[in-house]
Order: sequence, then C-alpha cells, then structure tokens
Amino acid sequence: MPVIRKIVKICALGLLAAIGGATGAENKASVDVILQKNLQAVRENSEIGIIHALDKTISIAEAGASLVARYRATDEGTMRIDVFADGQRVFSEGKDELGIWEWSGDQDAPVNVTHEGVAALEHGVEFNLFVLAELANRGHKIELVGQAEIRGNRYFVLMVTLKDGFETYRFVNEETWLVEISRDYRALHPGIDATRKKFETRYDQFE
Repeated sequence: MPVIRKIVKICALGLLAAIGGATGAENKASVDVILQKNLQAVRENSEIGIIHALDKTISIAEAGASLVARYRATDEGTMRIDVFADGQRVFSEGKDELGIWEWSGDQDAPVNVTHEGVAALEHGVEFNLFVLAELANRGHKIELVGQAEIRGNRYFVLMVTLKDGFETYRFVNEETWLVEISRDYRALHPGIDATRKKFETRYDQFE
C-alpha cells in the first residue's frame, strides 16, 4: 500500500496576500492546467487514487511553544494525530470505528466528541490524502482567484470550497507546480479553544 510522507510547518499569519484577479473562461482553462501540472509534479505517471495511506510529521509553532505531531490517515476516512511536547504526548484526536474522539495527555482514555472538531478532522483527511485534481473529482469546487508573489516566488492562488462550504486557499508555485502554502480561517484545536484564527501552512521537504 503506497504511503506518502512529508514535513510541514504551521504558523498564525494573515489569510490572503494581495492578488490579481482571474475570471471567466480564462479562469476555467487555467484551473484545468494548474490541476494537471500539480498532479504531474506530485504523482509519478500522473496517477489518481494510488495513495491509500499517509504518515507525516508536523512541526507546530503555537503561542510561543514548539510542538511536534504525527499525523496518519487513510482513504477510508480514518485518521489520528498525536501531539508531543519535549517527547511527551500531550494531546491526541482521531476518527475510526469508535467515532470521533480526543485524548488529552492527563486522561486515562479517549472520549467521544461532537464539536466543530468533527468537521475539522474530516477536512484534514480530504486535504492531506488527496491532491487538488482528486479533490475536484470528489465534488469539491476549485477556483483560480489570482496570483501572488511571496518571498520572491510567484504563485497561482486557488480557492478550494468543500461540499460542506468550508473555504481554504492553496498557493501553487508557478515553477514547480507544487502547493507550497495554504491559508485558511479556523480553530486549530476546536475541542480546546473554538476561537477561529487566520493560519498559514508552509510545505517543504517534499518526498
């Protein structure tokens, strides 16, 4: 079973850079090209649906603390994330045959939850396991909303709207065709703090 691994960094930043607009037929044609180029850059032989599981390490900078997390997910919709501070597990949450659950480091066992985190975990499976072209095939909407220059790199800016209405932005490098930045507005840990903030995720060390 193919498994993909990558490392990402997350930090709280502004939601959108200044971008130039794109509309109409030019938008549609450009989106198709971007999705195909991104698929070619990410998947050997441009195969769709060949990744069935994911295992990645995440570096998190949050409220002045540096944390490390391990994220695992499958194309069946199951997932689990474990967050560590100084090598000790401090929080876990997931979705499996037991439902949606979370597990604080001081609890003896996981507890089931029904808060906003349920949608967040389901969104995570979509975004972490499936590339842009696959998201489009799964019924989600992808639009080209402009271009941006960030730290000397040029990006196509795509707005991805999931079927449940959740919106997020993906920045595709115009040279590598890889998604290097995502930006959205959400609660990072809804079960702990439901306050929504603007987040930027930067992707590197692609394998």
